[in-house]
Amino acid sequence: MKRTKLPLQLTVSLLDHLGACRDRQEQFCRIFPGGTFITLAACLLAQMRGLPLGWLVRRLASTEAAARFGHRYELLCVKHHNRFKGTTVPPGRRREVWDTAVAELAYEAFYPPQKKPRLRA
Repeated sequence: MKRTKLPLQLTVSLLDHLGACRDRQEQFCRIFPGGTFITLAACLLAQMRGLPLGWLVRRLASTEAAARFGHRYELLCVKHHNRFKGTTVPPGRRREVWDTAVAELAYEAFYPPQKKPRLRA
C-alpha cells in the first residue's frame, strides 16, 4: 500500500505534520533551508549530518518498503560490524562507507529498483 506519491518535496512544515520534534525540524532547516526532494544525494547528506532516515522511511514509504528497510538495515549493521574487523578500510573512511550504505537503503525504500521482466524462451 502506497502512503505517499513521490517525488515529494520535503519541507519543515511537512516534517511538522508528520510529527517530527522541534530539534529535528531545526536540524533539517539548517541542512536544507529551502526544503529538498528525496534524492540519493539528499539521503546521503541527511545521513552524514545525523538526520534519522529510518524515521522518514517509516512515515512516507509504503508499509512493505518500510519493513524491508528495517530488515535490510539490521543486516547492514551486522555486515558492516563484521566487515570492519581486520579490514583495510581506514578508520577515517568507515563512517563514510556506513553513511553511503544507509543512504542507499533509504533511497531504495522510496524508489525501489525496477524489476526486470522475465524473458520467455
